Amino acid sequence: MKKYLVGRSNSKVDITITDPERTVSGIHLELIEDTGDNYYVVDCNSKNGTYHQQNGQWKRIIKDYVKVDEPLLLGKYQTSVHQLLTILTKQDEES
Repeated sequence: MKKYLVGRSNSKVDITITDPERTVSGIHLELIEDTGDNYYVVDCNSKNGTYHQQNGQWKRIIKDYVKVDEPLLLGKYQTSVHQLLTILTKQDEES
C-alpha cells in the first residue's frame, strides 16, 4: 500500500500542487492507494477543505474512498486522483 502527501509545500509533500490562488494548503491531504480503482483520501486539516463530487454536488471529505477519475476539489483547485498521480510521475521524471 502506497501513501502520498499532497499539497503546495514542495519540501514536505510527495505530490506538489501549483495553485496560484493559494487555496491548496501546504500539506492538504493524504492519498492512500487501495485495491483496484479505489483510493482513500484523508484531509490533513486543510484550511479550504477537500471535496468530491457525488450526484452533481460537492461533498466535503474528512476521510473517504474515491475513484481514480472522480472529480476532487482541494480548496478551489479541481483535480482527480488520476491527475495527481500524473503530477507525481512527472515530478519523479524531473528528479
